[in-house]
Amino acid sequence: MEPISKEEKDLSLFSKVFLFDRVDDKIVKNCFYDDACRCFHYGCGELIHDPKGVVLVLSGEWKAFRRIGRNTKLFLKRFQSGDLFGVGSAFRTEEAPSDLYADKAGHLLQIRRDCLQRLFCAEPKSAENYIVYLSDRVTHLTGRLADCSSRTGEGRLSAWLLSLYIRAGRTSPVQLPCSLTELSEMLNISRATLYRYLDVLEENKIIHRIGRTIYFLEAEKLLEFSPASELN
Repeated sequence: MEPISKEEKDLSLFSKVFLFDRVDDKIVKNCFYDDACRCFHYGCGELIHDPKGVVLVLSGEWKAFRRIGRNTKLFLKRFQSGDLFGVGSAFRTEEAPSDLYADKAGHLLQIRRDCLQRLFCAEPKSAENYIVYLSDRVTHLTGRLADCSSRTGEGRLSAWLLSLYIRAGRTSPVQLPCSLTELSEMLNISRATLYRYLDVLEENKIIHRIGRTIYFLEAEKLLEFSPASELN
């Protein structure tokens, strides 16, 4: 990791962050050029641990993992240019539970919490944007928690696929947002079990899969594999 200078093109990406929706350009620039908003280069394999604020991905390819105990980590999601990491834990008093790893070298913009506090004081609309975002995340994660509470791996997969279908506007086909290996980690099942469950869904003509593309043939039948309580 090494500090680098911020560039004008970084400001363009920075201004598109949800925090600045309907916020005056002058306030956006003041935040960008704040001393507590700094740019860093990370090499492949390096990680950012507890940024004490939020991190905007400027370039490179990144993966987020949640630490579970000393030697175990759980894959969460991929991050690319324009994505924000650490929003939910920006003001956490304890150490943030997740790390961001560089799959490919790139640049990050670290916005420390004191910079965010100055932004919220200068423009209440940005604080409102932050609260709205967190509220939406709570709603989404509540649904995900219900998905993961299914007793069987098959139920978790079916509930997850149904959620993916609904979020895509009930359209088909849909691209999986992650690899099958990463999906098996998220659902806490082995790759072999995941493939077996997918085969069952295909045999029942509920879905058809080509690589990471899922065709939903009879999505409503996923309900047969997902307890109704998970979908309310």
